[in-house]
Amino acid sequence: MNKAAIIISIFVASLFSFTALPTLAATLRLVETSCTDEMFKGKSRYSENLSGISCKKTDGNSWDCYVIADERVGLQRFALNRLSDGSYSCRPGKIIARNKGFSCLKGKKAERDFEAMARDGDYLYISGSWGNRRKSNVGAAPERWVFVRQPLRASGKPSSQCTSLKRRILRDFVKYHAGVIAQFIDTPLQCGGLNIEGLAVMAGKAYFGLRSPFDVKTGKSYVLETSLEGLFDGTYSTRLHSLDLGTNGVGVRAMQSLGNGQILIVSGDGGVGWNKLSPASRTRVEARCAVPTAPLYQNRAKHNQPALWLWSPDNGGVKSLGVVPGNYDRVKLEGIALLNEKPNRLTLLAVYDDVEYHPFVVIEVKY
Repeated sequence: MNKAAIIISIFVASLFSFTALPTLAATLRLVETSCTDEMFKGKSRYSENLSGISCKKTDGNSWDCYVIADERVGLQRFALNRLSDGSYSCRPGKIIARNKGFSCLKGKKAERDFEAMARDGDYLYISGSWGNRRKSNVGAAPERWVFVRQPLRASGKPSSQCTSLKRRILRDFVKYHAGVIAQFIDTPLQCGGLNIEGLAVMAGKAYFGLRSPFDVKTGKSYVLETSLEGLFDGTYSTRLHSLDLGTNGVGVRAMQSLGNGQILIVSGDGGVGWNKLSPASRTRVEARCAVPTAPLYQNRAKHNQPALWLWSPDNGGVKSLGVVPGNYDRVKLEGIALLNEKPNRLTLLAVYDDVEYHPFVVIEVKY
């Protein structure tokens, strides 16, 4: 693809099929960036399985961004710039390996499976998936139960100290304070096991978006809201939201808080397929898939185009902005960051984990 800006505009009202839900007459405009995997300075493993992104504006045309890679647990800082021709470029910064860069996570080089990231003021928040393994050695993965609060210096660099919550605290939090989803803590991903992929932080609260479980009978997906400080001090105040995202088989894949009190949600495939399992692993998964409310939460692995939604946590309202069009409708959108917000306009930076395409794409939304 040409590195110059490639613009694709569609009217969502004519293409988006979830007409039973409130739908805004939105226009999505994609602007490809020149930010390729070359920005990882030859450390290609840090450009694999990108899973979360967060940005903060530094001036009118520049942003300080962080992107996380889940399996390699690498945090990459970079600068995003909007050029005079309307295109975007990236300037790579430091790559921070988990065992060297996060003081609260030093020790065993475990796969933390970081899946979601949010920035709030001078803090980065990073969440593991809290899920089980889905391929080899299917079963519990205690190292994935992690939630990190990383302070940032005035320069934007991570400070030498961070705070992390791990398995015992987080597991008890879900078990006793997360309502119906608590029963899926030990469930394999192939049949609705707990799997966090979205995170937003807003007004002292954290919102965890669940890829699964989702209810295939009602089409509902879930977001778990909790007091941020309560999560760290044990004085939990939680609320489980169920969202109608238009069709079965859809879960939350990314989230971003907005200045108007709403949260932008990216939906996508919630299901996890069985095809990558060995015969022995498949047998183990089938034996552990008898959850109390089965088959309502049996995952279905199918393709659902990434779609954007506006959600109001206070009143539960969800409005469709439409599907992501063009060459990016068949690859996995893993993270979303807010660049600019104006009345009825959003500029977003999306990250994909498939570097066959440019992994970073700007999405301009009018509604």
